[in-house]
Amino acid sequence: MEKQEGLWLFHLESPARPMELEDRWQICLPVTGWGRVTSPALAATLSRGQLLLTPPGSPPELEFETGSQWYQLFLSPDLMEEAAGKIHLELPGEPSLLRVPPEGENQMGLLFGLLAGEESSQAAHAQRAREYLLGLILVWASRAADARRHPAGGGDLIPMVLDYIEEHYGETLTLEQLAGVFYVSKYYLSHLFSQRTGISLFRYLQQKRLMEARQLLAQGISPSEACQRCGFGDYANFYRAFKQQFGQPPRAFSGRESGR
Repeated sequence: MEKQEGLWLFHLESPARPMELEDRWQICLPVTGWGRVTSPALAATLSRGQLLLTPPGSPPELEFETGSQWYQLFLSPDLMEEAAGKIHLELPGEPSLLRVPPEGENQMGLLFGLLAGEESSQAAHAQRAREYLLGLILVWASRAADARRHPAGGGDLIPMVLDYIEEHYGETLTLEQLAGVFYVSKYYLSHLFSQRTGISLFRYLQQKRLMEARQLLAQGISPSEACQRCGFGDYANFYRAFKQQFGQPPRAFSGRESGR
């Protein structure tokens, strides 16, 4: 499918990276739902407010829960370098996950939506509109990169909570414990987390654990060990949640990678 030179944009409900785009830069923006990104350099959850930058030749594995939606933007190296150079965005050498500043979350979704509308347009000034929209998208990417390098005022609460969950999901975690770690009330944390991410903290933590457990099962780890490693503790609860999420019991996923 021929598009503006060097630019392809897909609004998807399932992971895809056409083979002919393997040599392109990829920018992935989750819109609803959540998923997981896995590469030799990166293994993390993806949710609203995050931006994944992937350089040519090193596509990560992307997996999203059913019903999720996200944008995948593919750019030729020349176009990406030209656009990034104009705003002095330092391009990563490996897949990099950025958190968009809170005030930029809605703007990013709007920019991608507008770019999708202009992508194949033949209307007057359409190419100039695409250039401006791409530039604004990369401006927010640059701000996210700056925020990660130089967090102001100790950083924003929810990104810190997400980082903490990423490191401690295998341990016993409750809303009360997390609120205590960050010196806020559990009611404030619960409300702010749902407001910022679109899902409850409990739901996010459970989904994170289920995705990690399925990854372990595919590597040949036993269901009982995966249950313990991912912080479920009680196997009956793990079994019930896993089957409800994936439609099959944990043992059905055991060793899938090694069996390919």
